[in-house]
Amino acid sequence: MTPNPWRGEVEIVLDGKPYVLRPTFAALSAMEQQFGMGLVALAGKLAAAGITLEELAVIITVCALETLPQPSCLKDALVRGGLASVVQAVGQMFAAVFGGCDETGG
Repeated sequence: MTPNPWRGEVEIVLDGKPYVLRPTFAALSAMEQQFGMGLVALAGKLAAAGITLEELAVIITVCALETLPQPSCLKDALVRGGLASVVQAVGQMFAAVFGGCDETGG
């Protein structure tokens, strides 16, 4: 599946397999409920490099359009694949949520 930048979708790669994340209303609401904080606070945490591995795993899980590995395997895959690219993709997704999307997805 190819990400659709008009929907704020981004792609991450876990253990060599691409996954598309989409920030739907249901996914964003689930994040707020699970973290007990609003999206602005969560985005601020991401921008300040204060987001935890657990929070990243939840964001990926609630936004993934495909079936992901089991939660413990997901966290291991995040570490194996390098967190920088995942954090960047999640940041792009949040940027789309807050600022809208242009034809490049940004």
